[in-house]
Amino acid sequence: MKEILLIILAILICAIILMLLYKSLPSKVKYIESSRVVKADEVREIKYVEKVEIPIEKIKIIPKDKVKEVPVEIRDTKKEILTITEIRNCPDGAKVFSVIDTEKKEGELYIKKNERKIFEFVNSREIGINYGIGFDGQEIRIIGRWDIYRIKDLRIGVDGEWGKNMGKIMLKLSYSF
Repeated sequence: MKEILLIILAILICAIILMLLYKSLPSKVKYIESSRVVKADEVREIKYVEKVEIPIEKIKIIPKDKVKEVPVEIRDTKKEILTITEIRNCPDGAKVFSVIDTEKKEGELYIKKNERKIFEFVNSREIGINYGIGFDGQEIRIIGRWDIYRIKDLRIGVDGEWGKNMGKIMLKLSYSF
């Protein structure tokens, strides 16, 4: 029985080491700071397809004076806004501007992350299982977390654990950095 537990422990340690190595590699994803507007990369599927020109007599645009908070990168007179969309399924949301550069005659996408609210109801829930070996032998616990409210980077919530001969619920304050 001890041999099986040692094998499981060795596999867990290897998995943790591999995860830490993976996390230490530089990310290919560009994270957007809330104060910046980033030009989006070209879509990979069409990156290597040759672009062709088509004649267009007229095109409908959104006038910049009708748009709230036009990013500085788009205020250029050579760039016109075609569409604006809101992405809501990222943590703070973001706006995507589809722009045409009238000088280069090419379309571009610009992404601006929304400002983070100071106070916000988070309402994120998590449930899991912890398993380990301690001084009292093997132990398995069912855990639950519920982040209810956020004040800037401070999260307020509830943690709970239930295991062999124990059960507890705790108020949680955590800080993200």
